[in-house]
Amino acid sequence: MSQWKSFWKALSDFPKSVRFISKHQLQKVYAASLLVAFALAILFFQLRGEVVAWLEDSITGYFQSVVSSDGVKGAMLENEYVAMLTGGAQAILNGALHLMVFWIQLKLYKPLVLVALSPIMAWMMEHVLSLQGRRAVPFRFSIFIRSLLRGLKFSLFITCMEWAVLIAIGVFGMMVSAFIPLLGFMLALLPAVSFLISAWFYGAAIVDYAWELKGVGATQSVRKSWKLRGGVLGVGMPLAVFSMIPIVSLGIGPVLAGVISVVMGSFLVISEEDVDMGITC
Repeated sequence: MSQWKSFWKALSDFPKSVRFISKHQLQKVYAASLLVAFALAILFFQLRGEVVAWLEDSITGYFQSVVSSDGVKGAMLENEYVAMLTGGAQAILNGALHLMVFWIQLKLYKPLVLVALSPIMAWMMEHVLSLQGRRAVPFRFSIFIRSLLRGLKFSLFITCMEWAVLIAIGVFGMMVSAFIPLLGFMLALLPAVSFLISAWFYGAAIVDYAWELKGVGATQSVRKSWKLRGGVLGVGMPLAVFSMIPIVSLGIGPVLAGVISVVMGSFLVISEEDVDMGITC
């Protein structure tokens, strides 16, 4: 099966996965996942408040030091426009600061949700495969703990790889645009490229729960995910799309899409096993 067909097949499994969750009454997983996601969101907002307050104090202190200098102080007393410009510059910096911190928060929140939900994702993948008669070994708590730790480490690993690739592509795009202005349009493609890369990494993190249960090592898991890159991209697409929706991306989006993507990932792995065994649908 071509990568393109594999991609569309994985996407077409989205409604099938929703029906699967409903049929087997797995909606309780949503509730548990939402509790974890909202707890993480609250922690993020508190941390964001602390960071913004510290940065605002630093900016205010800097402007006060500038204003207190004899030259600027005299200019402000003589010209009210200088005072207005100084106050406006401080307000613009504070606004840009809020936007920057919020953007960083959104970029960090999505992969951290995967890390925080690792216990639930590990259990659900094992349970979903079991419901389909594909559990590799009888359930043992030690295997679950091993799968959980593997999920945590792999999610962190995938997150670091994603950021490294995105930074490298961004730097490359800016360098090309700087030296070859005619290719400046490449920068406009970065958001789309970033979205696709994130979607694939999300899919690889989800599918790894199934690979681990099959005894596949972490390195081999990445190789298998790249071999099935079309299907893995399709598995990660719902999580990437839901995570882009404002407000929804801070809680409901990653949870709903993440739980559904686990089922989609199980379908992909089972389909690959059937192909390897020569079974066709």
